[in-house]
Amino acid sequence: MQLIIKNKKEFLKNLSLIIIILLVTAVYLYFFIYFERNILGIESDYHPDSKFYYETFKNTAYLSIENSFFKNFQNLIINFFSNSFYPSIINIIFELSEIINETSIKLFGYISLEFLQDSFYRNIIKFNMLFYTIGNFLIITSYLKNFKQHRFDIKNLFVLLIIIFLPYKTHLYSNILKDGLILFALIFYVTYRNLYVLAISTVIGIPFRWGFALYLILFLNKKNFNKKNIFFVFSLLVVISFYLFFDIIYNDEGIFSSLERYLRERSTVSMGDGRSFDKVPNFDHYIYGGLLRGIIWPVLFFSGCFVFFTDGYFFIILMGEILVLQTLIFLFYKKNIININLILVIIIMSVYCTSFTSFFRYAYIAFYISVLLTFLNYKIIKK
Repeated sequence: MQLIIKNKKEFLKNLSLIIIILLVTAVYLYFFIYFERNILGIESDYHPDSKFYYETFKNTAYLSIENSFFKNFQNLIINFFSNSFYPSIINIIFELSEIINETSIKLFGYISLEFLQDSFYRNIIKFNMLFYTIGNFLIITSYLKNFKQHRFDIKNLFVLLIIIFLPYKTHLYSNILKDGLILFALIFYVTYRNLYVLAISTVIGIPFRWGFALYLILFLNKKNFNKKNIFFVFSLLVVISFYLFFDIIYNDEGIFSSLERYLRERSTVSMGDGRSFDKVPNFDHYIYGGLLRGIIWPVLFFSGCFVFFTDGYFFIILMGEILVLQTLIFLFYKKNIININLILVIIIMSVYCTSFTSFFRYAYIAFYISVLLTFLNYKIIKK
């Protein structure tokens, strides 16, 4: 009987913590967006990608509520590596928004309820925010499971709140960007580490961006995952790597010549000019500038020294997140976020990207997942 009462009390404590943090999440999101849009002046089209998705989603969308389930599934398979999953989701949101608006007008007239007849843009942001909240819920439940009797320690709660409410992470969800949903797919697997969830996360993540496969390298760690999961991830990486190599890089000139040509192309290919405050050298005037980025950019990223190549506040905030997280995890748990898996992922991204702002967005996701893997492995930390 005492055990039942104790378990009930523990359940209520955990439930209370989850509810409180999720309520704080809702309030935080409202004020965060207000602060970004009205005080910092970060408009809805601040990111070129956001404007591109919003204005051209119909050009690349392959999912529609007008199609049958079989047709949509067929389109998903055909376009699995096309990076067009997010425009397709936006298209479905657009179609649903049109239906809701038309229905609300018929039911209530032109003076309709705002929550029924809302703007298309807001509905996309609400969709992103939904997965931001679900992701936070998954992190909290995993935290409660791993930290158990230490879950209410001040330092642990402090680190948890910082991790789930990081400004740049929230920024990715508060704009029309697919990065937040890619991050969610990874959080899903980090918090529920089994093969079924890994398969689901991969099926969700790769259609957003085929480079999602790179993040799977972070899971090749026997301290965090069992042998079956590692074998599955490794096999998946081999298959995807071969497919992408022969689809994107390889041609009749041979394997090594194809790699050399690709490295030269990555040195000069344009991924946009970057932000005006982005003065980080990309070495595009060198034949193998990508290799130089692969050596220098990871050092700048982990050390926060990229802040010396800017005259804007934005990079200062990014530097703060990178250094604060590393400091807290080491100070409280004597663990290092940086490992060989993360370094390898960051190097590959450095070679691929030609502007530091684009690189940071990709690298940040890998860094955040590495933070979660370190923080949520409390048993390993205690050792």
